Amino acid sequence: MGRCRRGVANCADCDYKRGNVRLKRPENWERNLAKGTKNTLRDSVYSALKAMIVTGQIPPGSRVTESDIAAKLNVSRTPVREAFNRLERDGLVTGRPRQGYAVTEFDINMFREAFDIRELLDGHATELAATAATDKDKARLRAMLAECERLAAIPDRTTREKFQELEVG
Repeated sequence: MGRCRRGVANCADCDYKRGNVRLKRPENWERNLAKGTKNTLRDSVYSALKAMIVTGQIPPGSRVTESDIAAKLNVSRTPVREAFNRLERDGLVTGRPRQGYAVTEFDINMFREAFDIRELLDGHATELAATAATDKDKARLRAMLAECERLAAIPDRTTREKFQELEVG
């Protein structure tokens, strides 16, 4: 180990690898953290906590505290507090004085409204893109479709692997 971005030699909170500070995580927390040298510890904790909420690892209505999350992610309470403040602004948690935070409970009608709005916007965006597309754009889309069909036909591969290959390419 070298020095982390915080300047700590042999830091217990992070590994120093190829210029990236990556939190040590038990289980699967590391994959939930944002990667890259531009992300701060605060951003990584925010991303991990948001992923836990969105995936249901922390269920709606659950009470969570800074100290619980800090212990789970093996970080100090400061980046956790900052992450909770961002999540509160995002509407994913509600702060409760001297009690911690509660994960926001959503009702199905809110999701239906959001999907209805998204459907309208996506349809309009597609229409605008189609009318503005050049012959070169159309040829590129046809090539992408052919590549999708080719990859989908390969046996013994998961949908996730196929999608990741398309995304990178």
